[in-house]
Amino acid sequence: AVADRCWVVKDWSRTLTEEESRAVPPSFYKLCGQPYMLMNGKPRVIIAKDANELLMLCNQAGLDGKAAVMDCIDNAVKCDENDVETIYDCKEALDKIHREGIPDGLTINMTGLDDHVRWVKGCFYDLTGVPGTGKSTLIDNIIVRLACIHDFRTLVFSPEKYPSERHYAELVSIITGKPINKVSDMAYNRAVTFLGEHVIRMGSHLRRMDDIIRTLRRKVKTEGIDVLVIDPFGFLEKPSIPNATDAEKISEMLTDLVDVMRELHVIVIMAAHPRKLLKDEKLTLYSISGSSEFFNKPDNGMVMWREQDGQGKDITVFEVQKSRYKDVGATGKFALCFNPENFRFYGCSEDTSGALGSNNDLLRYVPDAPDDSDMLDLD
Repeated sequence: AVADRCWVVKDWSRTLTEEESRAVPPSFYKLCGQPYMLMNGKPRVIIAKDANELLMLCNQAGLDGKAAVMDCIDNAVKCDENDVETIYDCKEALDKIHREGIPDGLTINMTGLDDHVRWVKGCFYDLTGVPGTGKSTLIDNIIVRLACIHDFRTLVFSPEKYPSERHYAELVSIITGKPINKVSDMAYNRAVTFLGEHVIRMGSHLRRMDDIIRTLRRKVKTEGIDVLVIDPFGFLEKPSIPNATDAEKISEMLTDLVDVMRELHVIVIMAAHPRKLLKDEKLTLYSISGSSEFFNKPDNGMVMWREQDGQGKDITVFEVQKSRYKDVGATGKFALCFNPENFRFYGCSEDTSGALGSNNDLLRYVPDAPDDSDMLDLD
């Protein structure tokens, strides 16, 4: 294996004896700044970033630079097998791609959205929009459809949707297509059972990414979680990292999230609020408050806002501004309509008058055998 032939030098440094330390010439300090550790005012350890710098610094200190470099190489350690990967490590998966191609991601039977967003495990999706545009409700629609169509189970961190019964009431309405107080007892109980099997909320008291990741690991193991929702990111506390900027802290949080997402092979959907926009400023993923990493890290990035169509009807405009891979979607813009009675988003189609009307994006329970009561009308 390649790992057996791969070695790494962990530390390019040279520890000095007391005699060597006393013999270091004064010119060393002027030339080298502070690439050393002091003891009693004299350098005891010369620290370098690589072999070339260690060679130079040791020579300037009157030491044998070549010997110092060779000593570091002699103390190199074997690479961890997880640190390297060859084509043979993924040969089985590669063979399948060779035979069948890369499969398209999953769709959720929502006109417009299905043309631009495909759902793939191990991928990161983020969504932004000013408060009140319906980010959280759209995410609820997505996880309900992933559950009903693909039997996906979702773990949700959504402290803004409080208390839990209010959030679950909206999910019942999305599933049944009716306000919860107009749903029959049979349909209500069936929806409750379905949600109990497919949507789990985290405690609203959680505030650290480490807490989210720890809970996700546990629930993937015990509940078979397929999707993690973080809504919104702003409720999480930034880690305490000395001398780090907020952008660097956010980058660290998102990197940790992406690492565990790929390890556990789950979908991550995140909502993040934008900063206050300037007049006439276009909303983009770079508008998300805190860091450009909200554009860089996700595999699919989306923004949404509200406007009116030619007939004065409110619509939600949805734009995919980033799609890393073809199988997770394509950039582009489309419209969605919203029914406030049942909290459902659905695709819009344009007629000859220029007005946008709803499409009948049907929703079906799975894995139950379909019947008339399973086919849910959006109107």
